[in-house]
Amino acid sequence: MTKAELIKALEQFDEDAVVICMDESGEWDNINSVVADGSGIAIVFGGGSPFSDE
Repeated sequence: MTKAELIKALEQFDEDAVVICMDESGEWDNINSVVADGSGIAIVFGGGSPFSDE
């Protein structure tokens, strides 16, 4: 997904909604940062589901 495609996909949601990353099994994580990665953009995870039982 390109930056433009991501921005377009997010347009339908409330400006103050929290963005999380989730896998197919429902495990999720907060976005810690967004950084340049060569010619790409890296979304860096925060390190674990804050509401898990772990």
